[in-house]
Amino acid sequence: EGANGSWTLIASESANATQYIDTTVSSDTTYLYRVAATGEGTIISAYLESSAVQSVAPSARFTNLSTRALVQTGDNILIASFRVEGGPLRIYARAIGPGLEGAGILGFLADPTMELRRISDNSLVAENDNWRTGGQETEITNTSIPPGDDNESALIANLTEEGFYSIVVRGVNDTEGFANVELYEFADSAEPVSGKLTNLSTRALVQTGDNILIASFQVTGDAPQRIFSRAIGPGLAGAGISGFLV
Repeated sequence: EGANGSWTLIASESANATQYIDTTVSSDTTYLYRVAATGEGTIISAYLESSAVQSVAPSARFTNLSTRALVQTGDNILIASFRVEGGPLRIYARAIGPGLEGAGILGFLADPTMELRRISDNSLVAENDNWRTGGQETEITNTSIPPGDDNESALIANLTEEGFYSIVVRGVNDTEGFANVELYEFADSAEPVSGKLTNLSTRALVQTGDNILIASFQVTGDAPQRIFSRAIGPGLAGAGISGFLV
């Protein structure tokens, strides 16, 4: 209903319609709706009053972390860490080796294996070596981005506890080579998203040329995302890591 008592037609729906979403409303405003049904020359009306419309604040979130590095042995493996905040979160992770050949990267890790661990107690949450094994082949295929090589690793995990987690990538039998570790926020369409990814970090060996550390991430949403980024070398000494980048 308009301010002067007149009515504004906002939609005409079929007889079997059960709902209508009014996209013309403004925040902090109450509206009076008239629903009129016609048939056989008669008009039946019903009046509905809405509550004040609440505006939804724009939001943004991290939905993907990807890091490429040289995977060796000992401390020189590839570790991608992240924090789950705000509630449970379903994630999809991949460790890619042979697939890097298509990007012109030689010396890739032929058979990467991965572990998902909870940092607070170093407990093993999930692991995989060769994504078609482990009982999740169908689910991983349905992501639309399964690994392209059977020797690559992937897993889907429902993280019910908030906190910090790590994805650890090694080569089977201590083999070495370039690998890409990828982490995706992978919400279950049947359940609302409550948690989110924050505090994305990666630790790996940094050398020169192609043997550097490259971390990529994706921001989605309808608002800018402010970030804080650090590159830590000497600070790793406190964690007992020698040979840090000075």
